[in-house]
Order: sequence, then structure tokens, then C-alpha cells
Amino acid sequence: MQIDVITSLPEAAALCPEWDTLLADAVEPSVFLTPEWLLAWWDAFGAGLDMHLIAVRDDHRLTGLFPLAFSEGVLRGWSNAYSDRFGPVVAAEGREAVEAAARHLAGLAGRWSRLDLMPVAASSPVTGWLGSALDAVGAGNRATRWFRSPIIDLPADGQTLRAGLGGSFRSTLLRKEKKAAAAGMMAEVRRDAAALAEAFEVATETWAHREGTGIGSTAANRRFYEGLATAAADRDWLRIGLLRDGDGRAIAFELNLLRDGAAVNLKLGYRESARETSPGLVLRGRVIDALIEEGAGTFDLLGRDEPYKLHWTERTVEHVRVRAFPPTMAGRARHLHRHRLRPAIGRMLGSGRTGPAGDG
Repeated sequence: MQIDVITSLPEAAALCPEWDTLLADAVEPSVFLTPEWLLAWWDAFGAGLDMHLIAVRDDHRLTGLFPLAFSEGVLRGWSNAYSDRFGPVVAAEGREAVEAAARHLAGLAGRWSRLDLMPVAASSPVTGWLGSALDAVGAGNRATRWFRSPIIDLPADGQTLRAGLGGSFRSTLLRKEKKAAAAGMMAEVRRDAAALAEAFEVATETWAHREGTGIGSTAANRRFYEGLATAAADRDWLRIGLLRDGDGRAIAFELNLLRDGAAVNLKLGYRESARETSPGLVLRGRVIDALIEEGAGTFDLLGRDEPYKLHWTERTVEHVRVRAFPPTMAGRARHLHRHRLRPAIGRMLGSGRTGPAGDG
């Protein structure tokens, strides 16, 4: 096994051909593990981080990529509040790559006080391999529940999907769609990055923009979504849904990606002035119909299992936060305190606290 550490964006971008080959045989070939996603993320949010992208090769063949970075002594993944999925990119037979990466991290024990990865798929073999590999090098670790995301298994046609919805919700959807049609509202799904301009405009009138979490709320957010949309459009993954009112003005948007039959919803929003017409609900129905027509097999709604998402599906997928401590005396003490003593004290005090919380 050969370990290379990439420390700059140009070096990381140079890996793209090998990266694509690895993804074709990856355990988790998620769009969130593509160079399009991760390089756009780093370009927007990497300021203040020291890149430590671990590339593992077996006989010169790339078998694992571990997108990590140092931040004030914490070794963290390339993820933040805008990353609903994260994880190493590992070949299907790449357990040895995970073990090699763990040994590499153990060799850097003096440089990091905590490893923090989130959100990673709870059911992924890679998550299990990583926990075992960290244990093997003496790095105490634990995976704790982070959130469950709803995911829709798309049938062959929209009528079948709607027939499976709850009766009350199905009636509400039909009523809202008829009302939207009577008002002259029209929906479209665009594949060009230029459509993002209208999404940005709609986003300025959403609650997310006021809270600073919208797609254009900060310069970094805007840079991320612009870079991602451009790269995704080049690969024909971009699907931007727009709902227009009777005057042709966009009043709602959905920013989605569709790769290899798997669709994901990154962001959505609507003008609060149009709230009474339920534009978000109407647009979602139209977008789902369009995805079904394209032959998409799943539509991952991402984020948490909020009620408005669970109207569409009962299926959820669990993601966890993996934290580990270095194989040093200080690291072992910290692991014991966080993962053993604190939960035990919480149970004794009857606080209901059964696992670690916060970043301390």
C-alpha cells in the first residue's frame, strides 16, 4: 500500500481521472463523494483549513480517498451544514485501504486531538471497516446517531406513487395542484447552470436567507452552489426545478442532482409572499413526476426526517457522526471521558443522556 497526501486544490483536481475510476467501483458511489461535489466544497469552504487528502494506492491503483483537513488540532472531514452526506471514497474490495489510512493517522497522533467525520452512512461497510481499523491502531472511536433522512423509492409512474400517499395528503396535493393550474402557474426543470440565477433571486425571499443558511446568504454559500452547479451541469447531473406564477416570475425553486438514477434534493425554497399557494408542495410534485419520467430510481430528500418530507415516504436512512481520539495517553483519557464517563454520569443523574453531545 502506498500513501500520498494531497495538500492543495490543484493537486486534488489532478486526481480527477483516477477519482472517477475509483468511484465506478466504490462501495458508496454517492454524488457527495465525487470530485465535482468535494472540490466545489473545498473551493468555497476550505479557507482556514489545512488540506490532508489521503490517497491510498495498491500496486499504483487508487483504492481509497480520505478527504480530511486539520482545523485547530481537529482532523475533520470535508463537510459542514451543507453536506448531508460524507465519507471516504473506497473501492468495493478496499478494506485494506481503510486499514492503511488508519495506520497513517496513528502515525500522526501528535498532530490531532480528535477525528470528526459526519454524516456518514450507518449501514455502509466502510463505516464498519473504519471503526475496526481505528480500534486496531488504538484510536478509541464511536459512531453516534446524527439523523435519519427520508428517501423515496420512485415507481414507474407518478400515478402509482400518488396512489401510495396518505389519503389526506394526496387530497391536499391534488387540490393545491388544481389551484396552481387555475392561477396559470407553470413548472419546469432546467439542466443549465444559468437557471441558478433565478433560484438565487427566489432564495432572497425565503426564511433560510434571513437565517443565513440559504444558497446565496453568504459569499461562501454562493460560491459553493455556483461552482457545484457549473460542474454538475457539465456532467448533466443538474436539475433545477422552477415554479412560475401567472406572470412568468419564478416563485419557488428546487436544487437537485441526478446521477446514475439516484436523485438528491440539496435545497428548496419559495417566496414568502406566495406562501398561501403552497408553491413548494406544488413544485415538489412536478419535480418528482419529471424524475420518474427520466427513469430515476430514488429521490433522497436529505436532511432530517421532518413531517413535510414523511408525507412522501416512510423509508429513512440513518447517518452517524464518527469521532475518534489518537492512540496517545491524552487521547485515551479523552475517549474514556467522553464515551464512558460522561454517558455513565448522565444515566446516573437521570438526564437521559446516553451518548456524547457537542464538540468539547
